[in-house]
Amino acid sequence: MANDRITARPHSSALLVGCGTVEDPSVHNLAAPSNDVKSLAEVLIANDYTVKSLIDCTTQEARKAVLDLLSHARARDTCLLYLSCHGQLDDSGDQLYFVLHDTWSAHLGATGLSASWLREQIASSGAGAVIVVLDSCCSGAFVKPLTIKGKPGKHLHESDIDTMLEHHMRGLVEDPPDGGRPNTPAARLQRPATVRAALTSSSPTEASYTSPKTRLSYFTETVIDGLRGAAALEGQDAITVTQLQDYVTRELPQRHPTQTPRVYFNGTGVTIARKSAWLASSSSRDDNPDLGGIRKGPKARHRKAVLTALSLAVSLAVVAALLRWLLPGHPFVGDPPHSTASHTGVPVGSYPLDTCTGPTEQLNLAVSPDFSQQMRLAAEAYGAHADRSQGTCVEVVVQDKNSGEATRALARGWKASDGAIPDVWSPAASVWLPLARAQATETAKERLPSAAPQSIVTSPLTIAMPEPMARELGWPKKKINWNDLADWAAHAQNFWANHHHPEWGDFKLGKTNPAWSTSGLHATLAAFFADTGTSAQLTPETVADRNHQGIERNIEKAVVHYGDTTLAFLANLRRADTAGEALSYISAVTVEEQAVVAYNDGYPCGALRSDTPDCGKTTRPHTQLVSFYPEDGILYSDHPYIKLGGMNAAKQSVADDFLAYLHSSNVQRGFAEVGYRDWHGRSDPQNGLVTQDNGALPDKKLHRMQLPTDATLAKLLEVWPGLRRRANVMLVIDTSSAMGAPAYGKSGPSRMQSLQQAEDRLFATTGFGGKDRVGMWRLADPTPLVSLGPMDESLTGSSRRDVLGRTLGVLRPNGDTGPLLFDTVDNAVRSLRTRNDPEAINAVVVLADGSKDLQGGAVEQQLLHSLSDPEQPRIRVFTVAYGSPEKGNTALKKIAETSGGRAYRADDPRNSKNSNTTLSTVLTNVISNF
Repeated sequence: MANDRITARPHSSALLVGCGTVEDPSVHNLAAPSNDVKSLAEVLIANDYTVKSLIDCTTQEARKAVLDLLSHARARDTCLLYLSCHGQLDDSGDQLYFVLHDTWSAHLGATGLSASWLREQIASSGAGAVIVVLDSCCSGAFVKPLTIKGKPGKHLHESDIDTMLEHHMRGLVEDPPDGGRPNTPAARLQRPATVRAALTSSSPTEASYTSPKTRLSYFTETVIDGLRGAAALEGQDAITVTQLQDYVTRELPQRHPTQTPRVYFNGTGVTIARKSAWLASSSSRDDNPDLGGIRKGPKARHRKAVLTALSLAVSLAVVAALLRWLLPGHPFVGDPPHSTASHTGVPVGSYPLDTCTGPTEQLNLAVSPDFSQQMRLAAEAYGAHADRSQGTCVEVVVQDKNSGEATRALARGWKASDGAIPDVWSPAASVWLPLARAQATETAKERLPSAAPQSIVTSPLTIAMPEPMARELGWPKKKINWNDLADWAAHAQNFWANHHHPEWGDFKLGKTNPAWSTSGLHATLAAFFADTGTSAQLTPETVADRNHQGIERNIEKAVVHYGDTTLAFLANLRRADTAGEALSYISAVTVEEQAVVAYNDGYPCGALRSDTPDCGKTTRPHTQLVSFYPEDGILYSDHPYIKLGGMNAAKQSVADDFLAYLHSSNVQRGFAEVGYRDWHGRSDPQNGLVTQDNGALPDKKLHRMQLPTDATLAKLLEVWPGLRRRANVMLVIDTSSAMGAPAYGKSGPSRMQSLQQAEDRLFATTGFGGKDRVGMWRLADPTPLVSLGPMDESLTGSSRRDVLGRTLGVLRPNGDTGPLLFDTVDNAVRSLRTRNDPEAINAVVVLADGSKDLQGGAVEQQLLHSLSDPEQPRIRVFTVAYGSPEKGNTALKKIAETSGGRAYRADDPRNSKNSNTTLSTVLTNVISNF
């Protein structure tokens, strides 16, 4: 027997466990696990694995199958264990359990499949190689509860966890479980070399998602592609565990950016599959696994009988599908035995409503850009659903829409040019709903509900500062209020010199435009609250009373520029941080807590965004931000879920269902992972980013301000232009022949004509005020077309505002002025410096062709040096580019970033995912900086 054991042929076995249907009514059913198991079994069978598949099994059935797999394995055998199901942490957040058919969330310890139990079996197995592949939420917590020997209960850092897991996976733990093999040095020498490898779909706190196209989980889909050959090195047939790990780690974030696969212990040298095996079987793909039974590889016996059974099963399924098509409710994919509401796992598939295929309607959501990507990912995981009583399959579609822009669009009646008409609106805060009602026409008002909406997530407004500056002012113990911020702003000059840091310069404040941005609106409201004391005293009359505008006027004095979003401030701060100049860019910015902690976690723009490449996650900044929470009151960005009027019954059902889905615990946990508090306002210290290490004070008691009346809010926006810092702006217009090309596609209005048609966005009274000074230059001209001066100033019988509009209207594209871009911008900057207004926002706005690769050589370098010269007055440049972002836009972007401004790009509205990058919207956003 001993000789047989030594010479026995190596054997590869796999246990695949997939569970999508759970008895617990609080646990949401999943559509992907059964698909995952079927597809993975197919590729393993092609590689001559003996595959046992369990679908919707009980915990006891899974435990027995695990023991059968591992306990009989020999030193030359390879065992692969795969799970696709819900993953749930216990209440302590330490213990991971896999949720199977008879698992109950209230009794995880007794009914769930414990990760620690699985580790024990792996550590004691005699198999030469054990490969564990886990596809569930929180699967990276497979080793999270490990403790240091002699110090029970002490949590480890990630590096400690990785080291301890490596020991666990090798079976070299000092104290093996009861029944495990002795772990003495002599016993270890007698063992054959072993390999233990694990690959998980996510980190210990991340969710895992399903592809709506393939109905496989993104992770398993990536693993399968790797096993089919994508992971193989060029010119090689064998696919090793290491190569598969490397491929999945590299590829999965490209398919789903919020999933971070985790790899534990290097499995170098262990071949898990061969590229040729899959290719050889591709012509006869008849080896689907027999669910619930055991199947061999290509040499399996009794294949004919199994195929006959499968053929019969498929035939019955087709008949059942035809019957369901002929009966009411035909869109539904399946009839799960339980209608459930999720509070575990990332729900994919049926929620209380059922999943469906071939959606015929869309539930359109207009969501603020700072939260839209998270909502888009949630909608993707949720999939298409339908109410059986309606029989209509509805998918959820998310479009970006700035809160202020959406408010105006809804108030005047949503037009086609505003984007897809929304069924649900989610601005960054509830404050925008009463503003929309106050501004709405009678017809438009019918779509706007009067009842207060429910929140999706929340985040309080903070005064964020670079940490060294904040600590100089007493953070984290120092208590401040809005009047303190006003005092700092009123004494901005030499502020830091008076606090022993002259190298930090003046006090510089970042604050967004309250007409467009939630943080700007909330900060403005808070300043008025601080002046009057209570919301009851904040009325249209007090807002308009100059005697109650002191705090707000002082705060505006230190603003470097405004904007439609905090993205520009945080992105510019991160660039300054990379250059070692974070403390010279800005002293404070009024911004939501979520953006602060996300910025510190490595999101340069303070949010997960898909439309801005520079906003992708990277390393943590060298100088992080920290948050002050004013004692006299704070307003919250509560991201309301506003169901607009006019939805049919099918959409209404899905809208209600999707909100319930968003409130489920694991979806909320996913939001917490990018810095949000839950919809009740609670932070999640175990899984979320809201910690003091990330610049927040999660335990601080916050005083929440109440919103004033609709009329008061409307009056505030009416009087704010008279309180803000005035603008001193020079416009530079490209008139090269490239501006005569079609703006979008091969026909239609030219770029110049499109700009002229959007003239009202540049010169409307809702943008530049009467006291703002504006002038206009044309590329290649050494002198301005319209001199710099107040907008309401009379020029030959007309206001400068009217002259600017007429001048733009008669410009015609002519010649190649692209190379003169740098000269003209440099001249405009130098001219503006001679008329620099220290009490104003001094800026140049460049509107130019972006389709050419512009190389300015020495002239470009001279301009960039001039823009960054600390000895010269700061002139910020804001650029708008037409054309490809890979070409001329690069030069324009470099100019904007060097100056501390912001680069914009105008897209073809027919190709854009949303209406936020059309020319008219971009121009509105540009002017919101002033």
